[in-house]
Amino acid sequence: MHPGTLPCDTPRRYRSDASVRGRIHSIETFGTMDGPGIRFVLFLQGCALRCRYCHNPDTWSASAGRIMTVEQVLAELEPYLDYYWHSGGGLTVSGGEPVQQAPFVAALLREAKRRFHLHTAIDTSGFCEPVHAEAGGLLDAADLVLLDLKLMDAARHVDLTSQPNDRILRFARHLSDTGRKMWIRHVLVPGITDSREDLLALGRFIGSLRGVEKFELLPYHRMGVYKWQQLGLPYPLADVPEPTQREIERAKEIIEEGRKEAEMARPA
Repeated sequence: MHPGTLPCDTPRRYRSDASVRGRIHSIETFGTMDGPGIRFVLFLQGCALRCRYCHNPDTWSASAGRIMTVEQVLAELEPYLDYYWHSGGGLTVSGGEPVQQAPFVAALLREAKRRFHLHTAIDTSGFCEPVHAEAGGLLDAADLVLLDLKLMDAARHVDLTSQPNDRILRFARHLSDTGRKMWIRHVLVPGITDSREDLLALGRFIGSLRGVEKFELLPYHRMGVYKWQQLGLPYPLADVPEPTQREIERAKEIIEEGRKEAEMARPA
């Protein structure tokens, strides 16, 4: 059967997924930075974090954007299937924060896998209790979790994002304990997330996790500043420069040092 062919006896419980609705911010049809291969990236509305370096503050509001059904999203995706199949790509749901619309995201990922046999991923801050992500089948429907770890220090995490990190760390540990595949991401912000102590702690935590297939160090950038200005919001990091290549390499070395230290201490 061709990946796009629907069997005539599709169970009703799967057909119901097509009508589930979500609130959408935007769509990217040719994403190359959000998982393996070429990807259809769906950006959702709504996020509980208020990161001081956020490049999509227009996704914060859970009441903005447009309402779309799973069926409507897949209709937008379908014309590009050959690119996703041939490149080993697929569908990534980002945000905003995908776990805030967990029932919709789970339904979308299930239907994309069933109908088109696509690789699926969510790009998340992890600000979600594991039981909530498991309840609707979200994690079972995601082949990969792109998890953004911002700071290991609890108090400074609140200062940076407006929220504590205990829920995020529990979420990461749950992914590890249940054998989920992860790519860990960290935004390197000079003077904020780049101290040796912070980077070592991050590396040690990553090294304690199972299922981490890749680590990505993302240099802080200022490309989203205009969105803050459009929203009439003062940009909190106006005086913070982008990291130099030397600073990026230093950070990678320190994180790797912490990761190796934790892996050596981890039980086999």
